Amino acid sequence: MVGGVLLTALAAGQTEALDWGPLTSSYDGTKRSSGYGSFTISGGTYAQNKVYTKDLAADGNTVYQTTTWQWYEAGGYRLLQEHP
Repeated sequence: MVGGVLLTALAAGQTEALDWGPLTSSYDGTKRSSGYGSFTISGGTYAQNKVYTKDLAADGNTVYQTTTWQWYEAGGYRLLQEHP
């Protein structure tokens, strides 16, 4: 899958959602997979990522997504959660 970076700054108590996609990935000139989804952050304490994928090639290879979240705290960024 094609990945991207999202940086969001929110005041305490705010909720914001971002829908993205569809994105496609290709290999050897053939579209292999597509995906779309959303990222939601609520109150500066809760983050959720929803991803939907589709195997466009239907060739027996696995289509998967990986999400890495980073949370900003005073003093720098830290890895909050990772979902393979």
